[in-house]
Amino acid sequence: MLEATPNKKFVFQWSPGEQNSTVTFKLEPYKDGTLVVLNETGYTNTEKDLRACIGCAVGWGEALTLLKIYLEYGIVYKKDL
Repeated sequence: MLEATPNKKFVFQWSPGEQNSTVTFKLEPYKDGTLVVLNETGYTNTEKDLRACIGCAVGWGEALTLLKIYLEYGIVYKKDL
């Protein structure tokens, strides 16, 4: 974890491609809830990094959808939990 501000922001690095990428989640008040803003930076123009970037973009969309379902309805779609 590179940075963590409770209820506001957390930042970490990982290596899904050739280079480390930095993932930032920002939590912002929005209407009666919270807006989650996700940003991932650090990919290069290599084939491996571009594939990782596309795969992660799809994965982040799925992860955020599952998070929303869990927070709103308490549903966990994982058989081992």
